[in-house]
Amino acid sequence: MKRKAKWSFLATILLAFALVLSACSSGNKESGSSKASGSNAADSSNELADKQVLNIASNDDIPTLDYTQATDTASNGILQQVQAGLTRMHMTKLNST
Repeated sequence: MKRKAKWSFLATILLAFALVLSACSSGNKESGSSKASGSNAADSSNELADKQVLNIASNDDIPTLDYTQATDTASNGILQQVQAGLTRMHMTKLNST
């Protein structure tokens, strides 16, 4: 019985160690050799998708998307999310000038 408990303890420790290592990974799946260099990398990152769609789920009905008439939290939340994408500036472009 002691032998079974020893193996169970060892398996538990190994499983916990594996979970800690997987949680601490960087999450970067790109390898250094697959990155493109030069102007091609900058050009490919600026291309837009063919279909530009924004899907936002809301629990409430959205009465209006007009800034001058929006007084409820549902409309204001959606308007903030839409405007954040429209007014975002790229820091790399600001630093290069």
